[in-house]
Amino acid sequence: NYYPIESGWGQSIAIRDFILKIKKVTGSRSHISFGSLPMRTGEIMDSFADLSLIPKFLKWRPSVTIDEALELMRNHYSQQTEF
Repeated sequence: NYYPIESGWGQSIAIRDFILKIKKVTGSRSHISFGSLPMRTGEIMDSFADLSLIPKFLKWRPSVTIDEALELMRNHYSQQTEF
């Protein structure tokens, strides 16, 4: 059987806020122009992971916030590659 299992931290986040968090943690100086293009049909503005299947199959639960997770990923990848 196939069960789609989402991962996340169990709280909703606006895509715009997530992008700004990534920009901040990476130290990017990129200019992001929100709203410069028309919104496309089906485009999401908010993301939420349904964690209801995780305990049943994985015996796991989120233990860090989104900010902590982004820092951990940045630290991991900065050791793997040069920015």
